[in-house]
Amino acid sequence: MRRGQQGFTLIEVLATLVVFSLLVSLLYAVLTPAGEGFKRLRQVRVAYEQSLGAGWRINQDMACLVQPLDGEAPTLAVSNDNRGTDAFDELWLVAATEERPGLSRIHYYIDEQRHVLVRESAPLRARQGHAPLSSRLGRAEAMDIQLLDAQGHWHQRWVKRGDWPRAIRVTIRDGKRKRQWLLPVWLGRAL
Repeated sequence: MRRGQQGFTLIEVLATLVVFSLLVSLLYAVLTPAGEGFKRLRQVRVAYEQSLGAGWRINQDMACLVQPLDGEAPTLAVSNDNRGTDAFDELWLVAATEERPGLSRIHYYIDEQRHVLVRESAPLRARQGHAPLSSRLGRAEAMDIQLLDAQGHWHQRWVKRGDWPRAIRVTIRDGKRKRQWLLPVWLGRAL
C-alpha cells in the first residue's frame, strides 16, 4: 500500500476472511457437542421434574381430602385392574384444592395409548358434559395402588365402611424405573 492511501488491499481482506472462517469452524466443532449435551441434560431434567410432579401432586390432593356432607360421592375410591405383571389402577378423590372453589372430584389414571399418568379434576357437582381439567404428570406404563389399614396390612381394595385407610402406597412404573410414594391419609383422624 502506498503512502497517503487509506484502506486495505484485496489480499489483506481475503487473508482476514480465511482466518475468521477457520476460527468460526473451530468454534462450531468445539461447541456443537456441548450443545447436544445441554439438550440431553434438559431432557433428563424435564423427566426428573415430571417424576417428582406426580408424587407431589398426589400428596397435595391427599392432604386436601374432604368428605362430602350428603355422601353423594366416596371421598376415596380405588379401581384395581391387574393384567399380568402390570397394574392399571385408578384413584378417585374428593378434595378441596386451590385450583377451583368448592369440592373437586379428582381422577388419576394411566393413558394406555400415550403411556402417561393423567390427572383430571372437575367440580363435584358439575353439570352434564362439563369437561374436566386434565394434566399429564409424566411418563408411566403401570400404576399400582395399595391401602394400609389400622393393623398395618396392605390391601388392593378398601371395603371397610366408616373406617379410613392410614396411608396409600402408589407405585408407578416407567419402563425399568419404578417410583413409589407412601402418602398418609389424614381424613378421619384427629391432628
